[in-house]
Amino acid sequence: MAASSSAPPGNFGRPDLSSSRAAGPGGVVSLEEACRLLLAQHVVAFPTETVYGLAADARSSTAVGRIYATKGRPSDNPLIVHVAGKSQLRQFVDVDALPPVAHTLMSHFWPGPLTLILPIRPGTLSHLTTAGLSTVGVRQVAHPITQKLLEMVDIPVAAPSANVSGRPSPTCAQHVLDDYDGAVPVLEGGVSGVGVESTIVDCTLPASAATDDGGLPWVALLRPGGVPVSALLPFCRVRLPEADLAPSGPCGHDAQATSISSSGQQVVSLPAAEAPRAPGMKYAHYAPQAPVQLVDGSTGFMVRMIHEAWAGPGSRADGARRVGVLTTDEAARQITRQLGFPEDACVRPAPASSSGDGPRSPGPPPPARTFADILPNDVLPRARSVPHPEDPARELVLISLGPAHDVETAARTLYHTLREFDRLGADAILISAPRRFDADTGAAEADRDVGLGLALVNRLVKASAHRVVAEGGPQ
Repeated sequence: MAASSSAPPGNFGRPDLSSSRAAGPGGVVSLEEACRLLLAQHVVAFPTETVYGLAADARSSTAVGRIYATKGRPSDNPLIVHVAGKSQLRQFVDVDALPPVAHTLMSHFWPGPLTLILPIRPGTLSHLTTAGLSTVGVRQVAHPITQKLLEMVDIPVAAPSANVSGRPSPTCAQHVLDDYDGAVPVLEGGVSGVGVESTIVDCTLPASAATDDGGLPWVALLRPGGVPVSALLPFCRVRLPEADLAPSGPCGHDAQATSISSSGQQVVSLPAAEAPRAPGMKYAHYAPQAPVQLVDGSTGFMVRMIHEAWAGPGSRADGARRVGVLTTDEAARQITRQLGFPEDACVRPAPASSSGDGPRSPGPPPPARTFADILPNDVLPRARSVPHPEDPARELVLISLGPAHDVETAARTLYHTLREFDRLGADAILISAPRRFDADTGAAEADRDVGLGLALVNRLVKASAHRVVAEGGPQ
């Protein structure tokens, strides 16, 4: 069933996978079987350091069409093409003619969670991969299992996230199996170490806007993700569209673009591009089934919103009203205390690192942390619904993304926690609006705003479809 572009988040159904032509044999498959399926123009879900992807031969309209049929995804959004290295990139891109900034970013951030929008050679990729554009997003995956798969098939592979369209992205094989009832073949690769999709930057800006007065080339940010914008700044200046990047401000308005320099100075620059040149720019994404609101205010205000959510009609036979809350460790302790719940009512993820060294500096994740050491499955929390001690009809599903400063843990567990609300049948979901999520707690404010926390804000704004309730604002 194709998802409607006008449907609100949560209004989705499972696509029809009754035909093996859409998905091929399902369940967990071996590396060799995944290779065979891709070469036979079937789809395969594979692991990456960001999220699991649903892959097919990027050259074949038949194969790429099966991605859309499987996901129930609109076909007017371009897909990202995944390669094992520059040799595969040369199959569809004139590598020698690329702007220097593209080569610079590849050398510093590939393999890894950075997608570059590049011009393609005509006739090399399916129009379904590019959505009819003369450019496409490309990245080299850091996950060793998928790297091996791409080397074995030696073809460019198109792959959006492997979820049913509109749902939270999958960060482990079980999420994919759940979405499609086991009907899609999955290459198992552990838990995704980054947990949010890749950063996408456009390297094809016009020559008149390609260099600033200081000699640094320009790129345009199309989607924040696994590589913080701050990590790009030593190599380029970045056009940063404001829309979808903050829970307040221009949400729902025409976007301007903000240029970011390595000094953190921000100035209004070129207007943001209107046509979707990359995934995640057009439709609602990342949404659980229950309605989501971002709550922008104090902990007391969040408690008030929880009481208001409890006052709605319950969906269970016993009339209970189950409210999901996603917040930080610090806020969770106050919420449980003010509502009269035991502190252990909150479920918390395992920390991103047990080294005790604190947050990692901005920049691409070290390869050993990304996937040479696959994160154990127990880092993903299993939530539970807890009835209020004095009123069992009021149930709370309280999940923490971790300490406010630990953006890596928050990013890695975000999609899993949204899926936990679905598993437990939450009637409403309230999420603390993130304002200063970033691991670089010692940086200036402007620099913190372009760290990995920017990707978190972007995903939460889209999951809520811009539904923000602010303390002191109209209710």
